[in-house]
Amino acid sequence: MKYKISAIMAISLLSANTVAATYGGANLAFLDYSNSGPVGDLSLTAAVGRFGVELTDNVGLEARLGVGLAGDSFDAFSLYFMRPVEVEINLENLAGVYVRVGVPETNIFNPYLILGYTKVKLEASIDGLVSDQDSDKDLSFGIGADLKVTSNFTLNLEYMNYFDKDAVEISGFALGFVSRF
Repeated sequence: MKYKISAIMAISLLSANTVAATYGGANLAFLDYSNSGPVGDLSLTAAVGRFGVELTDNVGLEARLGVGLAGDSFDAFSLYFMRPVEVEINLENLAGVYVRVGVPETNIFNPYLILGYTKVKLEASIDGLVSDQDSDKDLSFGIGADLKVTSNFTLNLEYMNYFDKDAVEISGFALGFVSRF
C-alpha cells in the first residue's frame, strides 16, 4: 500500500508544478505469460491506465494501473482429483512506476524507452474454482512510439516486459492513446 501511495503522491506533487506537462491515457495490452514449467505459453489481455508528468521535453515519470480482461487455460492431470482438469491463469492487476525517456518531440513520430518497477497479481483456478493467487514485483522495461494526431492527442504502440522472475515472464504489445491536459 505504501508503494501505491508514494507513487501517487510523487506524481501529484510533480504535476502541481507542471500542470501543462501532465498526460493520461489507456492501453489495451496483449500479453504473453511464459512459464518454463508445465504451463508453457498463455495469452492474457489487460486494460492499462496511464498517468504521467513530462519533466523535460524528453524525460517523464509515469504511473500505470491495469486490470486483466481475459485469461487463458491449459489442461493438466490432477492427482488430487484423479482426472484431467482445466487450469486457467488470469492477470488480476498490475501497478507500476516508470521513467520514460524519448527523443525531443518531433512533428508526428516520437519513439521512447521506458524503465520502471511493476507489481503483478495473478490468479489460477482449476475447473472454475479459485485455487491460488500470487503477487510479486520486478524490474520492467520497454520501447514504444507515440504518433501525434493533434497537439494534445497521440496514438501509442508499445512493447513492454512487465515481469521476468522465477521462470515466469509477462510481456507483450499494447495499443492505446494519450491525451495531454
